[in-house]
This record gives sequence, C-alpha cells and structure tokens, in this order.
Amino acid sequence: MRNPLGGAVAYVGAQSTSYSGYNDALHVGVMDAMWGDYDPNWDSARYDNSMRIGDVMNYARDRVIDGYGADDGTAVATAQLFNVLGDPELMLRTETPSALNVNYSTSVPLNASTDFTVTVSNDAGVVAGAMVTISSNENLDYWVGTTDADGQVTFVSLTTSVAGAYDVVVTGQNSIPFLGTLDSAAPGVDLKGSDLSVQATDLYQAGSVTVDFIARNVGSLGADASHIRFFLSDDAQVDPSVDMPLSLSSTDPNYNAADPEAYQLGTLASLASHQGTVVLKRP
Repeated sequence: MRNPLGGAVAYVGAQSTSYSGYNDALHVGVMDAMWGDYDPNWDSARYDNSMRIGDVMNYARDRVIDGYGADDGTAVATAQLFNVLGDPELMLRTETPSALNVNYSTSVPLNASTDFTVTVSNDAGVVAGAMVTISSNENLDYWVGTTDADGQVTFVSLTTSVAGAYDVVVTGQNSIPFLGTLDSAAPGVDLKGSDLSVQATDLYQAGSVTVDFIARNVGSLGADASHIRFFLSDDAQVDPSVDMPLSLSSTDPNYNAADPEAYQLGTLASLASHQGTVVLKRP
C-alpha cells in the first residue's frame, strides 16, 4: 500500500481468528457479488451485484448469514470479523481502465429549470452504468444519476442556485474518472455587487469612508465598461430619488471629475469578478 509505483489499494481481512467453511462461504459471496453467476444457486435478496468494495463485503456477509442462519453465532461473528481497510466506495478494476468521452452542454441558465442530459462513451461505444455527479463548492446544490443502456442520463428540472462553475464528475467500471465543469450564468449581462465591507469609521465626523467590494458579472455575456454608484440608505433597497449618493475621493484612481459619483469599471467577462477598494465622501 506504500509502494509509490503501485500496489494494493485496499485490504480485506479478519481482525481475529476465523473458521473454515464460514470463510469459504464469505469467499463465495465476494466472488458472486462481482460476478453474479459464480454461485448460480444463490443471489442476495438484500444487496445488488457490485464492483464497489463496500457493497461487495455486504453482499458476502449476507451470503454467510443467509447460508448458516442468523441464529448461528459463528456465522454472525464471521460477518463481523472481516472488514475493509480502504475506501468502501472504491470501484474495483478488472482490466486496464479506458478514458471516458463525456458530452454535455457546458452552460445552463441560472435559477432556471433545465432538463440536462449527459452522454458517456469510450472507444468501444456507449457506457452504461456510469455514475454522473454535478455539484457546487459554494452551496448544497448536488445531483447524481446513472447512465442508461444508451449511455445517457437526464437530470430533469435541474436548477442551479449560484452563478459560476459547477463540478461534473463521471466514474465507471474500468474507466478513468472524468472531471469537468459546467457554467451557471444568467442570460445576457447581469452585474451584481457582493462582499461589501465598510471599514469602521464615523462617516459624518470623518467625512469619508473606505469600502471594499466585489462586482461580478453573473451573466452569460461579457459586460462593456460601466459605472458603479454608491448610496447611503437606511434599508437594503436603494432608491436614488431618496437615498444619499456618495462621491469618490478625488485621490481615488477610479475618480472621474466629470462624474465624481461614478466608479469607473472596465469590461468584465462572463462569470468574472472585479475586487475593488474605494474611498467615498458624503456630500
């Protein structure tokens, strides 16, 4: 397991003395879990055939207890004695893994229900039974599905809730895992401000305040050069006709004497962010 050039990926063994006959039944269960015709006279009623080592061991334990009976103490002990040191979700390989070809639309509209289809194949043809997951690191958005006989899985009404890149991961038997991304963006140009941080000060006494902020284009199209304006409001809803506009300090590099209340923002690509710091003055 410590060989840097290869070696075991997991270990299965008994943590104490085990017994012949019961060991044999467990072995048969291990083989039958992976190749369902190994024991043509028995199938687990509780577990499906699988190449994932945790599923294999559960199938094998069921073979022992079902064969000897749940009231046989040695059978129960055997099921408890044998354990896995490794990742129980590890999918065992039986041949040299091949690369996966994964096709899907690389973007979806933000906050919009979409039927999203992923197609998986390799050089030999379509891949059935591949596991496809889509997830975000920013929240709990998560979808998982398995490809059908045509190598496809459709996530019905998939709705992303945050803008940015989602991870697309595909795994399959005897396959090299595929890692990709999916962009979630609002249609067109959509600029949003976030992470507004005001450095503690008394605006009225000091006359100015330093503000850190992030401007992000969560839209699917790049934004042309634009202006950002700041207001002093007593609630979360800005009303330019009521709320107080704040001006940039003349020493700020984004200051424009022709429009002192505007922060000059350059072009911003789709899903790109601009992090800025600005000194603002009250009228």
